[in-house]
Amino acid sequence: MSNPHKILLFSVTLIAALLSNRAALIAGPADSHASQGIGIEMTQAPEMPEFLLKAGVTSALATLVISVDENGSLDDWLLVEASDQSLDKAVAEVIETWTFRPARRNGQAIAARQTFPLQLDAAAPTQRYSRVTKSDTLAYRYFDPADRSEIKHKYTQRIQLVDPPNLDQLPTLIEYVKPSVAPEVYAANKGASLRFTFYLDGEGRVRMPSLSHIDGPASPAAIFAVQTALEQWKFEPVTQGGKPVLTLLAQTIHFSHLYD
Repeated sequence: MSNPHKILLFSVTLIAALLSNRAALIAGPADSHASQGIGIEMTQAPEMPEFLLKAGVTSALATLVISVDENGSLDDWLLVEASDQSLDKAVAEVIETWTFRPARRNGQAIAARQTFPLQLDAAAPTQRYSRVTKSDTLAYRYFDPADRSEIKHKYTQRIQLVDPPNLDQLPTLIEYVKPSVAPEVYAANKGASLRFTFYLDGEGRVRMPSLSHIDGPASPAAIFAVQTALEQWKFEPVTQGGKPVLTLLAQTIHFSHLYD
């Protein structure tokens, strides 16, 4: 991340739709930061895992979060919810083939993080016991709270985003990296407070920190310095029931406290 203006902006949930046998450009709605969301051209759709098809499972749910820079390059991605853990591998096998269009603010390309709730259906019942082929129809669409409840209560091998109070213990920071800023940058931004949200994975790594709120004047260089430092923080692995999980955290950083 060498561009001082590369600042991830918190983006809103996208309702996505795709047929597997044609490329589709998916664009997100505007939020307070971005006037146009991230676009994705999916030329290859994830395949339903074969063992699920053999078990008679023809529909799968997942929530994909991606981070795309201002040049349209994929920085990072996570499945933060899924009806089965195997969907993570299914997405990993194809996501590098996708083409991304950066989000835009006031006509300018920006780095952003965005959420894509998805549903995968193997619609042809005759394909239930064999691997999905290109001729099958795969539909991706938004799933409602009832479907989210189904993920939580029906599927035991699921991927689930766990709220911090439900972790075995609250996240513990073990490696802190202080933002590196020039004295003049610190002086000009001393009154600023920056709030970031970020995912914390089962290894304690900070994933896709995203600026969600600013109090006071803050320059792009100052925000970039804080974000870069935050990406290097390390936490104790987060678990629930002794198993590694994902969680979403928020951290407010006050510039005036950085060098007290």
